Amino acid sequence: MENYSKENYAINGGLMITWEELGERLIAWENFMNKFPKSPLIKKAKRAYDDYLLDYILGMDSSPTYNRTEGKLMDDTKEEYSRIIRKYPNSRTAKKAKELIAAFDAHIPMDQIEDRINLRR
Repeated sequence: MENYSKENYAINGGLMITWEELGERLIAWENFMNKFPKSPLIKKAKRAYDDYLLDYILGMDSSPTYNRTEGKLMDDTKEEYSRIIRKYPNSRTAKKAKELIAAFDAHIPMDQIEDRINLRR
């Protein structure tokens, strides 16, 4: 937690780190939650993971993951999702990335995608 709180990962609706760094933070939190499910920090870990995942999957105002006009994923985020899927195929993060890619490939409207992926708001 200390390492990640030294600097903001996002400011004013924009990502201040790379998508890959955000993906790695997600995996670090996911690993922590799996390894220490009874930790007194588990609620904070889950909250941090959920916040990161929401931004990673749905993007931010100044750092979108998809083109709203064209209804397709941005190339850089799609590349990152592919990387996370290859590197951590059994992770929850990879599962959510796969769900998002499949939804966009099926041309599902964005409001329905959010419901299907079931992310915390």
